[in-house]
Amino acid sequence: MLKLCGKTLATFKPIIGEIVIEKVPFYKRHDKIFVTENINIDCLGYLAIISTVKPVKNIFMPYIIGNINKPKLAIFNKGDIVKLQDNGEIFFLWEIRSNQNALLITESCNCNCLMCPQPIQKHDQSLYNNASRVLDLLKNKEIDTFCIIGGEPTLLENNFINILSRCHDEHSSAQIDILTNGKKFADTTFTSKITNIHSCKDIFCVSLHSDIDSIHDKIVGCKDSYINTITGIYNLAKKKF
Repeated sequence: MLKLCGKTLATFKPIIGEIVIEKVPFYKRHDKIFVTENINIDCLGYLAIISTVKPVKNIFMPYIIGNINKPKLAIFNKGDIVKLQDNGEIFFLWEIRSNQNALLITESCNCNCLMCPQPIQKHDQSLYNNASRVLDLLKNKEIDTFCIIGGEPTLLENNFINILSRCHDEHSSAQIDILTNGKKFADTTFTSKITNIHSCKDIFCVSLHSDIDSIHDKIVGCKDSYINTITGIYNLAKKKF
């Protein structure tokens, strides 16, 4: 995830908004983050400001993250979706010019793979909330591809289903890739729920590291993973995924 750091003088809860680099009408500013080199009256009404200038305290101005190096302003594109934190960090949640965007909904996982660079974490609800907010901001936009990832995204069960449903309902022509170890699909009840929202454009990218159970289980660091993954694959096939 691309990250920049600036400076802010304010304390605020994380802010997620859509980047604009040119002024928009006042009535469209409530969910926009304005990237500008100047702090003046034209900044009023935006969700927040990202700027090269030193941040100032002004009760009439939006929250400001300043002291961004001028060349780094070129990184921002109209339509990007970013998250601002009051320590000055700026995280890119969606890059409009990238074809490799992903909705990270949890870092929790039911495997512990030898080669995984991401340590297993307890589920952080803010990740799901971030993904939901990104979908809010992408509504009515042309999106070709979504990728739903974790951790293991299916562990969220109904919340995973909600994200998948929204991708289908709000972007019916988009391809949706789901990165999963497939173990949750050993549960036929859960797999049946997915069937109700399945699209022919869905691709379930299931990790299978060997056709020998002991080798697969050793790699993923969890006993009986092989049989659950294989069962999950068969259950998906039975539902014509």
